[in-house]
Amino acid sequence: MICPHCGRDLDEGSRICPYCSAALPQPDNDRPSDNDRQAGNNKPDSDPYAGYAVSAPRSPGNTAPAPGRGKGTAKAVLAVVLYIALFFGIQSCVIGTYIGTNLDMTGAVLAAEKGDQAVFESIFGEMMQSALDLVYQNQTRLLLIANLTAILVLCLQFRLRKKRPVEEFALYPVSPLRLIQFALFGVALNGAISILLGLLPLPEALYAVQENQYAALYEGSLLMNLLSVGIAGPVTEELFFRGIPMTRLEPVVGSIGAAVISSLLFGLAHGTPLAIGYAFLVGMVLALIYRKYRTILPGIVCHCFFNMSSYWIRESWEGAAVAILGVVSVLILISTWHTAVIRYPSFTDVVWDTAGRIRVDDPARAAVIEECRAARKDGRLDMDAIERLSGEWDKASGKSGPDGGNEEK
Repeated sequence: MICPHCGRDLDEGSRICPYCSAALPQPDNDRPSDNDRQAGNNKPDSDPYAGYAVSAPRSPGNTAPAPGRGKGTAKAVLAVVLYIALFFGIQSCVIGTYIGTNLDMTGAVLAAEKGDQAVFESIFGEMMQSALDLVYQNQTRLLLIANLTAILVLCLQFRLRKKRPVEEFALYPVSPLRLIQFALFGVALNGAISILLGLLPLPEALYAVQENQYAALYEGSLLMNLLSVGIAGPVTEELFFRGIPMTRLEPVVGSIGAAVISSLLFGLAHGTPLAIGYAFLVGMVLALIYRKYRTILPGIVCHCFFNMSSYWIRESWEGAAVAILGVVSVLILISTWHTAVIRYPSFTDVVWDTAGRIRVDDPARAAVIEECRAARKDGRLDMDAIERLSGEWDKASGKSGPDGGNEEK
């Protein structure tokens, strides 16, 4: 079965395309029979969507929930929650295994066997404190192991189900220029949020709880911290909190509903009140980027540089330095959002869209996209073809006017 909107191969009987979230044509009992056709009564066939569950193709930008999918909402949300529970379960197993192999519990066991409750409670309390100290001292290393294990388990699970992890995560390539933009965007987003949190009149207790929880992530080896917190952590979180939720929730609650739910789960996973608030905000931004690009790769790059920049931005900033950081961050945020999100796609994006994720409403630009894909498939996408198609894209963008939002080359 082929999706009529994005051309992807799907399982027979699918109602929603998992790649472009479009409702798929479904046969019903109202299609004209062979006798009707022989009698010339085949008027419904003049509309290729007549006799199906949908009346027309969905607009490329239409990611509202499909009709009749309300009953699947609970199932989709449950699936997302179970995947996230798997993520935290793996973390707990890694930490528990590390504690179990590094703590000497002989004293507590002997006290329990003797029935000496007071001694047992004393030894057990000391043992628990030792366990907390061990985890705190090795937090980044444990998180690195847990995140890599979670990615491996998730990929194996999809492969055992004969599914492609890249498609399940919506992890598709984009233009390298876009990745550079979103790397800067991540740094600027961290700078703006850090300054905003410093300006808000919040109780000191909130900042103290935040600092205590995340202090260990800034201690020890910088290389280990960057690998764990700056790379492995963001990649894993984008897979579990963006890729899986957005691809499963969009068909039933729409793109905005999926963005809100996934961001709420992402925020709650960060624990402290301050972290929940800014993680929800960051999650919404990353979900909206996914909604535009239909891939989590820009979000992964943005998230990685957001986290890595914390090791620089958390240093003491005072006076004019804070003002400069704030102004530069806001300018980068506005500029990147305008050029990389609002005006997306450019023709460069079309050339790099090897997975066929770009959708536009304008027929002229859509024709250029289809011709570019056909040329790539046939091996005809050389420099001459790119130059010619680029000119056609510019003409199509000019016809679409300022509201088309795709004039960038």
